Amino acid sequence: MAGRQVGRLASRGQAFEYTILLGGTSTVTMLTDKGGFRIGDCVAVERGTFNNMRLADDSQCVQHVSAPPEAVQASDACISAKDTLLLAKTDEEFDRAERRVRLLCGH
Repeated sequence: MAGRQVGRLASRGQAFEYTILLGGTSTVTMLTDKGGFRIGDCVAVERGTFNNMRLADDSQCVQHVSAPPEAVQASDACISAKDTLLLAKTDEEFDRAERRVRLLCGH
């Protein structure tokens, strides 16, 4: 079943893998074709015949464990690099920003 899901996502285009902390004690890994989730996002996980995850209101998530400061800094640096890439106006600015994204975001 999982193999079929991975194959279906891969054939449709890009797939994203997320590891989600549940209740502060366990994790679940989900594959989806939806991108854009970030470290620290509050998500609702729906499991059954089909699995799904979606953004949820932060009030629904209790912070059991916080990310280490270096992980937060790395995430912020990656987001900043991507924002700079989107704002690039010249080829030189784009090339420099693209290198930063590859270095800071692991792409």
